[in-house]
Amino acid sequence: MMHYWLIISCLIFVACGATPPALSPDATPEEKSKVKTNQDKEEDKKVVGQSSTINTETKEVTNAQDTKELDNLEDKEKQKAILESYELLSEAQDKLIADDLEAGQLLLSRVTSRTPSIPEAHYNLGVIAERLGSLPQARKSYQAAIKAKADFTPAWIALSKLALRTSNERSMLSELETKLRTDPKNVGILNAKARLLLDTRRDVRDVKQVIKVSKLALREDEQNSFAMVTLARAFARQEKYELSVAILENAKALNPADSEIFLSLYQNLIKLDEGLSARFVLEESTKRPGGSSAEVHNLLGLVYLQGGDFLEAEKQFKLALGKWPQMIEAQVNLGNALKGQR
Repeated sequence: MMHYWLIISCLIFVACGATPPALSPDATPEEKSKVKTNQDKEEDKKVVGQSSTINTETKEVTNAQDTKELDNLEDKEKQKAILESYELLSEAQDKLIADDLEAGQLLLSRVTSRTPSIPEAHYNLGVIAERLGSLPQARKSYQAAIKAKADFTPAWIALSKLALRTSNERSMLSELETKLRTDPKNVGILNAKARLLLDTRRDVRDVKQVIKVSKLALREDEQNSFAMVTLARAFARQEKYELSVAILENAKALNPADSEIFLSLYQNLIKLDEGLSARFVLEESTKRPGGSSAEVHNLLGLVYLQGGDFLEAEKQFKLALGKWPQMIEAQVNLGNALKGQR
């Protein structure tokens, strides 16, 4: 009878999740063995549960460490790829300076395929395409540069020039104004709009608008040489030549590779009757590594042509056509230089 109640009480405690009471001293060895076996099973369950928790936590920590190490590895690989791309970009620029357009184009294409986020690579591909006479490809490359960096001013300026060359300035201006409604502080778009207004409008009110837009660009980037050039040209349109020259000198100090700065300086100095200084400005630009723009070479060729230096004029006109093969003005001037040598 006592054995019966002992078994019942143990079952109740187990069902309730409690620890069974100690056996009485009168319990048989068989009963002691049964109870001990049940206790061992309960302890094993606890140990197994604790072990599972430890394993789960260990896996989570290990996974987190693996993810962090993987991210660090990917970051290092990205940084390495970017550094290598900039090295290729530097090599490409050397090729362009040496007028090796094909080699430069191949290097730049490698850069854009590896790291499409570098706008300078797309832009230089556009310059090459333009020099080769492929204007649609040039436009595509300039747009890719803007996709890489939304306010990349050189590409916006290049697109505005293409619009002028292809007589699409109205649609381009409309596009710029639309984009400014959603991105009013975009320096590149502001510069392109100001440049197009200056090159297509002659009204006094339009010149004032150019000055306003250029100042907005300089408010966002006070060292933006493109905005300085446009502002200086607008002041020159108002016959404020001394002010224009002062602004252009500042722009040249910031960006001595921009041929437009030298062109504008030449035009202002001519207005101030400083012809010799004007010629020196053009010569300074053409003596830079890689020369200057087609416009500067052509203008310097005209200066030499007017001075009777036909050989130097021929050289400059050929350099101009090397930069822009379709430049009709340079083609005509080259013919005149060759006639002068007969």
